[in-house]
Amino acid sequence: MKLLTRAAEGTEGGRWRAALSWGMTLFAFSLPLSIVPAQIFGYGSVLLGLIVAIRRPGAARALFRQPMAIPVAAFAAVAVLASAFGPRPAPALGKCERLLLLPLVWLAPWAGAPRLARAWLAGVALRGGYDLIRIPLSAARGAEWFVLGNMRDPQFYMAALLLTLAAPFLLPARRGAVGTGWALYAAGVALHFKRGVWLAGLGAGAALAALTRRRRLLLAGALALTLLAAWPPARARVATLPSEWSRRGGRMTLWTKVAPALIRQYPWGIGFRATRHEDFTRITKHVEPRLRHLHNNILQITVELGWIGLAAWLWWMASAIRALVRRRRTARAAGDAESAALALGVLVAVIGLLLNGMVEYNFGDGEIFMLFLLLFGLGTARPG
Repeated sequence: MKLLTRAAEGTEGGRWRAALSWGMTLFAFSLPLSIVPAQIFGYGSVLLGLIVAIRRPGAARALFRQPMAIPVAAFAAVAVLASAFGPRPAPALGKCERLLLLPLVWLAPWAGAPRLARAWLAGVALRGGYDLIRIPLSAARGAEWFVLGNMRDPQFYMAALLLTLAAPFLLPARRGAVGTGWALYAAGVALHFKRGVWLAGLGAGAALAALTRRRRLLLAGALALTLLAAWPPARARVATLPSEWSRRGGRMTLWTKVAPALIRQYPWGIGFRATRHEDFTRITKHVEPRLRHLHNNILQITVELGWIGLAAWLWWMASAIRALVRRRRTARAAGDAESAALALGVLVAVIGLLLNGMVEYNFGDGEIFMLFLLLFGLGTARPG
């Protein structure tokens, strides 16, 4: 009788784990396509993960096997406290619901890291195919190239390109599939005309070339720069870059006037995602319409969560990079080439996102925030 009971419990537990695996896979696939299903599958996976953890003995101890466990918990705690005791507790605490997605970092192993990575890459490829048709057609009808893109999608393309350059085995093994994937992701990066993504991608690509000693990557980067320089819309876009530092209302105004004033006024933080356009215009009228962030992760997080919040966030990012470096080293020592390549790919993708975060507040974007969590899970999470 006991054996039958254990068998039934095992079958039921297997069903919960299978549901969690599918939930995470659908989350990864839908993330580049639409935030609505991504959130549904993301929050649903967190709930399923909680059920699976409760049913497993020793689940609490397994939580701390994740190398980012304590920094993630510290960041969440500071975010809640800064919101609760800041000047706008009600709206700030309401926006803390996004922190409920943090357990996604732990849940990647249940679906298998390669499976999740391939699901996400498939979603990015679908989005890329759509953009490859939509943007040129709209431009042919007279629309400006620069207004057809957005801040979010090119970061997905950049991360996918970097991940697959390091781990090409994640792309289909059919002939020409790897090159097609790289071309599709690179085209997506170019078509959105985000200069910060271009520079971040080149910087992370240079890091990948240095880590792998692949000189061909440097040649590919030089070729990409040559092609962009030969394309008149891209050349015109790059020519406007100095205006961000010279004109009133550009990033320099935000970084040198608005941010320092707000940090002095709120050393403990305004609250998680609680900044308003009025906070900026109170300091200077030369601000983009409806702008509510500082185009920089470090400055925005300091304004939102104070100096302690910045320290917690930097601790989290540093621990993630350290964990990825250690995972790659351990996998290489064990002769596991695919795991080492995946860890390296996640590492350079994260580096690219963080570099872009120097000129964009990408950590505050819902889809990119979830992408950070997915990447951290792919590269560092271990089964409990």
